[in-house]
Amino acid sequence: MAFLIIPNPNDQLSVSQGQIQNNFTSLDATFSVNHGGFVAENGKHTFVEMTLQATPPTTVGNEVGLYCGTSKAGDVTPQVPALFFKTQNSPSSSTGIDFTTSVNASPGWTRLPSGIIFQWGMAEAFMTTGFPLKFPTACFGIELTATSNIGMTAEFWSYGNVTATNFTTQSYLYNGDMGTGTTAFYFAVGV
Repeated sequence: MAFLIIPNPNDQLSVSQGQIQNNFTSLDATFSVNHGGFVAENGKHTFVEMTLQATPPTTVGNEVGLYCGTSKAGDVTPQVPALFFKTQNSPSSSTGIDFTTSVNASPGWTRLPSGIIFQWGMAEAFMTTGFPLKFPTACFGIELTATSNIGMTAEFWSYGNVTATNFTTQSYLYNGDMGTGTTAFYFAVGV
């Protein structure tokens, strides 16, 4: 888009009026990309595109940042562009929180902008189950829901030995027998 530098010092309005109108037409065409019209929608965004940043931006006091970066190595393969959130006073050496990379499968996981991570999958009784993604700090809790139904006998599930990478489970039937071979869905929360 080329703009004319107008009006020139000696221009008459009748000479530069068309050039000024062409400049405004060019501006309107440029700003209409990913924006509503200036009159009808007050120029608000209809879509936001961000270029991939090689280095995370720096934030200062009273501001936060949202930027496009590359997902962390090991989160997903191959690494993909992701949306990151940075808190105030965050140096460029801090990558921020990637909150759009996820694995939408079972087992799977997702991360919220606050840094909270949800993970899910299947666990087998009396076995160690590994999380699909290591919790950076800790797993805070696990919910287990039995998937098998051995006759009409109820199952009771518990978990223990929780680390940032795995947990163990136990399952007992209502009559006190061990629920060996039974499975449960798990949903884990941590940071």
